[in-house]
Amino acid sequence: MTPAFRLTPLRCPLPSLKVSQRSFHALRPTSVLLKAKKNGGVVELLDENDPELLEVEAMKDGELGLASDRAPQHSASATQFSSYYEKLDAETRNPRELNTRPKKSRLNHLLGHVENADEAEQLPKIIEQWRNYRLPLGELTSSKLVEACCRVGRPDVAFDLLGDRYRYGLFPKRTDIERTIEALCKEGAINKACITLAMVPAYDHMKTGSMYASLLEACVKAEEQEKAELIADELIRAEDINNKSDARTALEKVANILDGDKAKSVNDFVSSL
Repeated sequence: MTPAFRLTPLRCPLPSLKVSQRSFHALRPTSVLLKAKKNGGVVELLDENDPELLEVEAMKDGELGLASDRAPQHSASATQFSSYYEKLDAETRNPRELNTRPKKSRLNHLLGHVENADEAEQLPKIIEQWRNYRLPLGELTSSKLVEACCRVGRPDVAFDLLGDRYRYGLFPKRTDIERTIEALCKEGAINKACITLAMVPAYDHMKTGSMYASLLEACVKAEEQEKAELIADELIRAEDINNKSDARTALEKVANILDGDKAKSVNDFVSSL
């Protein structure tokens, strides 16, 4: 008989590998996480308040915040302006289409969301369509319109709207014209501001010292001595100007850049206010 042999499997000793400790914190499915330490085969639970975990998550939050900051931000008001504008444009594009007549309050809602110069530049078109529909444009809406244009640095748009009564049909208050003149002067548009001053009687208002004050201040700042002299002379001589005393400070500045009798004439008038 063939003797039975018993084979003993060879066992090779596993090499002793030292693996650096590493924690796995990528996800937090529960309030505790598992941290495995390869050396020694020890497994332990890691509490969510462990400093190492908190540091990793703080870095992760910082990266997310940075990515969010880099993402383009869209103003909610800008989105609302576009929405109001597109709808109002569609409703007023064809004045013969009576079925799409917009609500009277829709224009005021649009004006309340004007936030930049580009949006203000789109207003004349929609105002003209609104008027072609024979929709009302009273003092309140006219004031909101002028205020919106001046607030975003586009008094030139307000100037255009005021300058064409037939096309746009605004009903501005005296303070709206004062606001437009002041804003134009701050932009250095003195000629347009003077033209706006000339529009005042057409809107059944009286010229005011405040209007002249804005013009005189702008002329002094721009070193427009001759123009400042002419405006000051008109202010002194004209009788249909309310509250001339509002221009006292501006007149004093004009007197400082004039010579001789011209300066004396201005100073004498200032003394009489």
